[in-house]
Amino acid sequence: MQLNLGNICSLTLLLLLGSLGVALSEPRDRTPIFDTRPSPYNPNPPRGGYGGPVF
Repeated sequence: MQLNLGNICSLTLLLLLGSLGVALSEPRDRTPIFDTRPSPYNPNPPRGGYGGPVF
């Protein structure tokens, strides 16, 4: 089987354009990635403060 560099490049470009079209057509919600609310199951709830380093 002969390796054709033109076919590989065109396939890569086609996949890139297809993924770009999907990424642009799908609106994302702006929710935070991590849920930062305190958990009711945490045995050591945060003590408050300014959120500095913990010693």
